[in-house]
Amino acid sequence: MAFINISLGYTDCIMLGRGVSEWQSVGLRLNEINVVCAKSILLTIVIVNIMITKKVLLFKVENIQECRRKNNIISLGGLILLYVILIYSFISQSYSFGKYESVTNPIFEYSLIILCFTWYYSKEMKWIDYGIWIYFFGFSINFLRIGDRSSVYMLVVLMAICYFYKLINVRTIGLVILVGIPITNFIAIFRDHLFSSFSDIIIQLVTRGLYVDTVSWAYYGSLAISMLYERVGSHLELIVGFWGRVIGIESQYSSLAIYARTNYSDLYNLGGGIYSSFFYAFGGYISVIIGAVILGIIIRKIMMSHRKYLPFKVLLIVYVFRWYLYDMTTLYRGVLIFVSLVYLVCLTIEQTVRHKIKC
Repeated sequence: MAFINISLGYTDCIMLGRGVSEWQSVGLRLNEINVVCAKSILLTIVIVNIMITKKVLLFKVENIQECRRKNNIISLGGLILLYVILIYSFISQSYSFGKYESVTNPIFEYSLIILCFTWYYSKEMKWIDYGIWIYFFGFSINFLRIGDRSSVYMLVVLMAICYFYKLINVRTIGLVILVGIPITNFIAIFRDHLFSSFSDIIIQLVTRGLYVDTVSWAYYGSLAISMLYERVGSHLELIVGFWGRVIGIESQYSSLAIYARTNYSDLYNLGGGIYSSFFYAFGGYISVIIGAVILGIIIRKIMMSHRKYLPFKVLLIVYVFRWYLYDMTTLYRGVLIFVSLVYLVCLTIEQTVRHKIKC
C-alpha cells in the first residue's frame, strides 16, 4: 500500500498527473472529483492506520517455516496444478515486441492461492520447494515478456514472504519501495522502447520519477468510479449490483470502471480503481468511512489470527496490489471467499488422510 500511495500521492495528487497521458491530463483531473478522490484515499489511510495499532504490527510469526505443515497429497497436487497453469499460460498468452498484452484470465491471478497452499503444506519437502522455484522463474519470464508486471510483482512478494521472511523489516520494506518504483518503470520503458539505447532508457527512467503508469491509470479509473456517486440515480442498485459480483452474480454494475466508461463518454478510463473510490460511489464520504472501518477490521482479524491461518495472512499482503489498486473484489471474493474454500478443502484432505492412517 505504501508503494501505491507514494506513487499516486506525488504524481496524481501533488503534481496533478503532470507527465501522464494527454487524455488523462485534460479529463477528470481538472474536475472537482480529483480533490474528492484524493480526500477519500487520505480518509481511508488515516482510519486504517488508526485501527492497525502497534499491537497488530508487533503480532507476527517469529519463524514462519515452523508454521508450515506437511501433506504429500496437497503439496504434490498443488505443484501439478501450478505446472498445468504455467504450460497453459505459455500456450494462451500472445506476445508482441513493445506491446503490452492484457491478461484477463483470473486463473493466473488466483494461481497464487494454489502456490501459497502448496508451499504451506510442503514443510521439510525440499523437492517441492525446488519445484516452486522453477515455477517462479517460468511464470516470471512468461509474464514479463508480455509486460504484465503486476502479476510478477505479486509473485515476487509471495516468494519473499515464504522464503525470506526473516529478512523482512521496516528497513527492507523501505528499500523495496524506493527501488520498486524505478524497477517497475524500467520494465515498462524497456517493453515500450525495446530498441532504444540504454542512455535513452535511463533518461526516461529519471524523468518518470515516482510516476508508475499502472498506478496512475488506476487512479484515473478511481476518478471515473467516484463520479458515479453523482451520475447514478439509485445507489442501492449500484451497491447490490457490485456486491453481487463478489458472490458470482454478474450485472451491469459488476465492474464500475467499465460501467462508467460504457455509459458516460466523459468518464472514459482504462480500468482499475483505488479501494476508497468504490465506497465513495456507493454513498459518498460516509460510505468511505464505513469501507475504511471494514478494511481495518479485516486486516486486524487476519493479521492477529492463529498461526494455522497463515495462508490468509500471506495472501492478504500479496493481493494488496489487486484489491487496493485495481478492484476490491479481490479482497472480498479472492482472499475471504476463495482462500477460505481452498483452506477447507485442504483441511478435509488432511482429516481424511489422517483418518485412513489411523484405520
